[in-house]
Amino acid sequence: MKTVFLFVLLPVLAFSIYPYLSHPPFWIFEDGLVVVDFELEKPSSASLTILTGEDEFVLEDSTSLHHRIKVPVKGSFSYRMRCCSKEFSGQVVYPSKNLKSFKVLVVGDCRGGTKVFKEIVKKGKRADFMLFLGDVAYTDMNDGDWRGFFEGLSDFGRVVFTVKGNHEFPGFRYSLYLYPSDYTFRIGSWRFFVLNSNTLSSLLIAVLKRMFEKYEGEGTKKVVVFHHPVLSCERFRFSHLFASPSDDVLKLLKKWKVKLVFSSHSHNYQRLERDGITFLVVGGGGAPVHEIRRGCEGLVKGYSGYSYVMAFFDERGVSFSVYDLSGRLLDEFRVEY
Repeated sequence: MKTVFLFVLLPVLAFSIYPYLSHPPFWIFEDGLVVVDFELEKPSSASLTILTGEDEFVLEDSTSLHHRIKVPVKGSFSYRMRCCSKEFSGQVVYPSKNLKSFKVLVVGDCRGGTKVFKEIVKKGKRADFMLFLGDVAYTDMNDGDWRGFFEGLSDFGRVVFTVKGNHEFPGFRYSLYLYPSDYTFRIGSWRFFVLNSNTLSSLLIAVLKRMFEKYEGEGTKKVVVFHHPVLSCERFRFSHLFASPSDDVLKLLKKWKVKLVFSSHSHNYQRLERDGITFLVVGGGGAPVHEIRRGCEGLVKGYSGYSYVMAFFDERGVSFSVYDLSGRLLDEFRVEY
């Protein structure tokens, strides 16, 4: 009985400390539909107008501070939104499984670097959606970091997929606003496996194996997303799940013909290769920069500075362009599937 009481009491206490955080609208993906999520400082009505082809419809919501509205469309659309005494408008690309090619903005570890993150989002607005690789805030309770993240996304107008970072602790706010700890999504002929690496490696491997087996007959190409890198050339090594390469993880990725793994955690850019797999560390999103250990085994390219990746997916592989904050090209390559 005491255990049950604690499980009920702890979340209540946590949310009494930081129950809600007002933020501009941003777009995620849930149950096959695009979802707009936003929160107000006080209860207020919100109007969302969707334009798709010749159709137009308006959704009104005034039920609470926290609004989460599923958008019942099956294609890309434009929108106009009135909330928070402001107006927003833009285009949203529906991340349909029918897309044959698409562009992805990849970045991680903004964690308080609001100006840097906003600049990266601005430069990546030509993407169809974003893949954010974790560490929104220094802690789950850091209001300023969360506000900076949401404000950076308010002008993006695209769907954002995220993975849980080690700084999203204890994770109440992350779970409220963003995604489950472990999930998959399909875009065109690609399936992305997104896993919470803040757990025991044996459990993580078991979850990933079950996911691979579930979609075995689907015929999609696999991309795996962790926050912690499987391989890293971090100069000052931090204690984390993959402090040294896990042979079991590498064997599993190789067995299931994974050729691309995204992660961050190290605040820099790294491209590493091992066993025919490309490991990308994309952690230059605004947090303090980490140096790279030169001469590290498997390191093809590295950059200690703020940076982001534009990934162009087609039916045969992925073409990558990596840029620093000034727009200078740092790396360019392709991964064939």
